[in-house]
This record gives sequence, structure tokens and C-alpha cells, in this order.
Amino acid sequence: MKTRAAAKRRANQTLNQPLKKQRVILGELINFPNLSDPQPKCAPFSKKKLSSANKTHDDNDAESNVNAAAAFVFDVYNYLHALETEKKRRPMVDYIEGVQKEVAISMRGILVDWLVEVAEKYKLLSDTLHLTISYIDRVLSLNAVSKPRLQLLGVSSMLIASKYEEISPPHVEEFCFITDNTYDKAEVISMEAEILKALDFELGNPTVKTFLRRFTGLACEKKRASSLQFEFMSYYLAELSLLEYYCLKFLPSLVAASVRKVMTLHLSFGLI
Repeated sequence: MKTRAAAKRRANQTLNQPLKKQRVILGELINFPNLSDPQPKCAPFSKKKLSSANKTHDDNDAESNVNAAAAFVFDVYNYLHALETEKKRRPMVDYIEGVQKEVAISMRGILVDWLVEVAEKYKLLSDTLHLTISYIDRVLSLNAVSKPRLQLLGVSSMLIASKYEEISPPHVEEFCFITDNTYDKAEVISMEAEILKALDFELGNPTVKTFLRRFTGLACEKKRASSLQFEFMSYYLAELSLLEYYCLKFLPSLVAASVRKVMTLHLSFGLI
């Protein structure tokens, strides 16, 4: 006959013994990290149902994100348009005739053309090039620059624009080298300081590229043209406008809109 004391002893021995856990293959565990039984009590979703549910959720998120972004686009570009019309961010449309004594229109064109080659050599962004020309025109609208220092103004402006736009901008020594060491490091740094002072450190003005990025996106969103081809040709036309001194009378947004119009006409005639 079993006594209560014996039963109690057997119960205590059972409790003190370590639990023997069943080995489970990791591949059989389905999102139940603390489950010793590999088979869940309720059947999991099938892969087909799960993927379709995730797809619907992702599509809804993407659609809501697009709608949310669209609500801000109008305000953002209204702000950029207001910014480009500020007098302190606009060059004079006749600064060569009114301010400069040694710099001619042809010299400006040669400088811009050379800076395009510099940007290609150092693989700089198109935004950097546009910003560089904007700095040059704004400085030349304020201060007379001698002919020997025009190239120095160009490389120093590109140095500032590179620091503003690029992740890894070229070093000062590289800009000295590209001028065949016509200017040393101290001269480039000194001109950099003069430019910043002349611009009152207002460096973030919108350019043609700022608006053209939006316009090319709108033109290609219905897949009427190859987005890459349309984009490259638009940027090429925009860079050609940098060479033209007389394009300074037009706002960057207007130049960008004109480029898009020209490209859209080429598209409608089947030229691209």
C-alpha cells in the first residue's frame, strides 16, 4: 500500500529531474521560437495567400506614399520658384557691359566650356556644374575681375560647388593641377574666401537642373519615351544654355520648361 510520504517523495524526484526536450529541426519551426512541438496547433497561411497579402499591403503603402509626396511637390516647387526670383540669387543680365572691364562675352564662353571638361575629368555631378556657373555669374555681377584671374574664379567656384553637392569633392591641389599649376593652393583658397564673402554665403540657389529633374520625370512617367534617352538629351540642352550669356535674362525654371518643350516636340515628331 502506497503511503502519502512515498507518493510525495516520488513527486519531488520527478520535479528535480531535468526535462527531456525533443530535438526539433530548425526548418520545421514556423515563427514559434519557444515552441517545443514543431507542429503548430493552427494551420499557417499558405505561401500564396501570404505573398498576396504582403503585396496588397506594400501596394497600399506605395500608393499612400506617392499621394503624400504629391501633396508637397506643388509647395516645394513654389518655394523654389520664389527662391530663384530673389535679387540676391540672380546675376545681372548685362554685367559684362555694366561691371566688367576686361572680361568679354567670348571669354565667359571659353571658361564655361573648359569647366565642362573639368567636370567630366573629375566625374562631377551636373548639379555641381550648374551651381558653379551660377556662382561665377553672380560674382561677376558684383565685382570686376581681371582677365588673368578669370580662370581662378572658375576653379574656385567649382571647388565651392563641389563641397556643396559632391560626396567626395576634389581636393584643392587637384584644381591647382588642372590649371597646369597656374595658381597655387593659397591663391585658390583666397579666391574661395572672396567668393563666399561676395555671395554672402548664399550658396543654395536653384538652377536649371533643379527644375529640369522634375520636368523630365513628368514627361517620362507615362513611358512615352525612353526615360534615360529623354533625360540625357534634356540635360545636354540645359548645359548648352550655360554657354549662352544672353540666357541669363531668363529664370532657370523658364529655361528648364523650354528644354522640356523642345524635347516633347522631338518626341511628338518621332525624332527620339
